[in-house]
Amino acid sequence: MKKGSLQLSITAIVVIVIAFVVLGLGLGLTRTIFDKGEKELIKAFDITELEDQPTSSKPITVSEKINIDRKKQLEEKIGYYNKGSVEAKDALFKMKICIDQDGSDVTADELPSIVNAPQDVGPSDSKGYNVIIKENGLAAGSYVCTLGVAKKGTDDYYETKQVFLQVNA
Repeated sequence: MKKGSLQLSITAIVVIVIAFVVLGLGLGLTRTIFDKGEKELIKAFDITELEDQPTSSKPITVSEKINIDRKKQLEEKIGYYNKGSVEAKDALFKMKICIDQDGSDVTADELPSIVNAPQDVGPSDSKGYNVIIKENGLAAGSYVCTLGVAKKGTDDYYETKQVFLQVNA
């Protein structure tokens, strides 16, 4: 009886050790798959999240009309396609100019600002941007604005687009 119970104990220990090894390998494999999948999902999420994909014929995808309340901010998703032959280094969105209903330029202090993180966009490649548009004291009304993608710290624009800006009281 002692020999049989000792044999059963050794078998039970071996089975438990093998079960833990298999469980550990399974958890490690699952973790690796999820880590790689998450990285790929983040890459693909930028552009596929946009309703309108940027292309060479439509390099900046943003709403044709942007509605914003006075002294407020608005979160938007904007796409940029680099149709140039060189990489757009440290590319970010900026508000270039706005013109009021009378045809006068908006002063630099009142010009809406765009906050976003710069990205490198290779030739014939596109990126999605999460941007915050801040209204800086314009009177309520309609404006025609040009926003663009520029190299960080410069006024060298890779691409521009005109939009309507509606400031609500």
